[in-house]
Amino acid sequence: MRLDTAEEQAFQAAIDTMGLTQQEEVMEIVTSWGEKAAQKTREEIALNLLREGIATEVVVRVTGLTQQQVQQLQTQLTQEN
Repeated sequence: MRLDTAEEQAFQAAIDTMGLTQQEEVMEIVTSWGEKAAQKTREEIALNLLREGIATEVVVRVTGLTQQQVQQLQTQLTQEN
C-alpha cells in the first residue's frame, strides 16, 4: 500500500504523538506488512516463472524462495490445471 504525501504527513504526525514504545510497535507492524508484501511478490514472480517452464532451481535462485516453497507453488499450479 502506497501513501500519498498528505497521508505520509498524517501518519508521521500520528507517530510523533506516540510514546517510544508505541512508535516501535507501529513500526514493527509496518515492517511486517512490507515483508509480507515482498514475500507475496516473490511468490507471484515464482508462479509466473514456473508457468513459463523455468526450472525450479532457477526459480529458487532468482526469487530467493526456498526449494520447498517453490515446490509447493509448482504443486499449486499442477492442481489448478
